[in-house]
Amino acid sequence: MVPANASSVRFVALLFALLVVARPAAADSRQDTDTALAAERKADQEMATAAAAKTALQARYRAELGTIDRLKKQRGSWRRDRQLRDSLAASLETAKKLEASTSAVQRAALRQRQARERAALAVTAELRGAGDPARLTLLRRERARLSPGVAPGKKITIPELELDPLADPEELEQQALAIRQSETALAQQVAMLDDRSKRLDEVAELRRQHSRAEILSDRDDNRTRRGAAQRREAEGANTDASDSGAPPTSVPPVTETSGRPSSGQLDSPDVLLLAESSAVLGEVIDAATLETLRKAQASPDPAVRAAAAKLAREAAAAKLATLRKQRALIEARVRALRAPAR
Repeated sequence: MVPANASSVRFVALLFALLVVARPAAADSRQDTDTALAAERKADQEMATAAAAKTALQARYRAELGTIDRLKKQRGSWRRDRQLRDSLAASLETAKKLEASTSAVQRAALRQRQARERAALAVTAELRGAGDPARLTLLRRERARLSPGVAPGKKITIPELELDPLADPEELEQQALAIRQSETALAQQVAMLDDRSKRLDEVAELRRQHSRAEILSDRDDNRTRRGAAQRREAEGANTDASDSGAPPTSVPPVTETSGRPSSGQLDSPDVLLLAESSAVLGEVIDAATLETLRKAQASPDPAVRAAAAKLAREAAAAKLATLRKQRALIEARVRALRAPAR
């Protein structure tokens, strides 16, 4: 028979061993969380930098288009035509940079979202074993910031919406809670699709401006060549000599490839996000809208993708309105059942 003091010694030794093993695990969990949060903050900074660069390029591009429009209203001359061609070439170069910047913002947004998801998972994992009150407060605050709703990418299911007149208040409250959770996830998808459609509209408008600028550039270049001889005879040998010296006999055109957007490298984040919406909303929106959304993923035209995103957003928003209306009816029924009889 083992003496009582020996049994106590064994218990203390076992407890000590468990504490020694648990401490490194807790430390590793905390380190993983801190690393994930640092990566999430870095992704936020990269997103802010990319967005600021895009905003600056947008302002520059608008100013260059304004200069082009102003020059086109001026009377034709060698000086005006040269400035117009230079401005068109500069605007096309800025347009290329702006489109690359738009793609960079989309990639940064995708990285930011992935970093947020990883940080939220790390925070949730550490919360299960955290014991320090200060650390618990920090983790709960971070979880509320990183996970405002249902985890992204999870397929949305619509719970039972019919109001059972025989159900008790507790059952109705559970039903209302399930509907509210679906509302939260659906509202996130509506906001994401709204943002995505606006971004794709920007890209489509940018491409239309590219095409317009290239057409104007080609047209003005051809007009300048055809009228060069007539203007020299009419204006004389000294026309615009103070500005540019002897007029050139030919002007190199602004070529089509100098500013054409590269469609092959654009929108890969959009493809991923639209594909995710197709999966997430598979049981929410109608089959026709879902098929339109899936087909748009293979289209190189951002306008097609924008239209599909808008269509899906409208369908999801209509379903969201139905959920909110039905939940309000169920909650009203709960209040009526619990109201004191008069």
